[in-house]
Amino acid sequence: MTPEEKKTLTEMCERIQEEQEPIEFQRLVVEMLDLLEQVAPKRKAVSRANYNTFMDRDRVLSFSSDQKSLAEREVALCNNGFFVVSVASEAQARFEIVMGLCGAFLICHRIDPLVTQELATLFKQNCPHVL
Repeated sequence: MTPEEKKTLTEMCERIQEEQEPIEFQRLVVEMLDLLEQVAPKRKAVSRANYNTFMDRDRVLSFSSDQKSLAEREVALCNNGFFVVSVASEAQARFEIVMGLCGAFLICHRIDPLVTQELATLFKQNCPHVL
């Protein structure tokens, strides 16, 4: 990856973290993924459906603004065989949800109910393979 490509990706990550509108956020994520495909070395293609079926079962997205609770949950889940992605901001949670690779979504009760509802809806839309 060239320094210019790294700079472009860094700038795009910053824009994604600052974005508040769900539609624009998703557009930026797709744009970034397209860019990554162009600059990343080519790997053997894997069917997204097969990848999701295989990987999601034990992948948990945990969202809390309380760092201590987030860390405690991560340790407890990891100790029981789960792969945990811990995030402390709404933007980070949105990014992980849009990727569509999580099998479960834990959200702290301290998060604003409107944010909780919006993220839950986004999770259902982007992770339809989850029971």
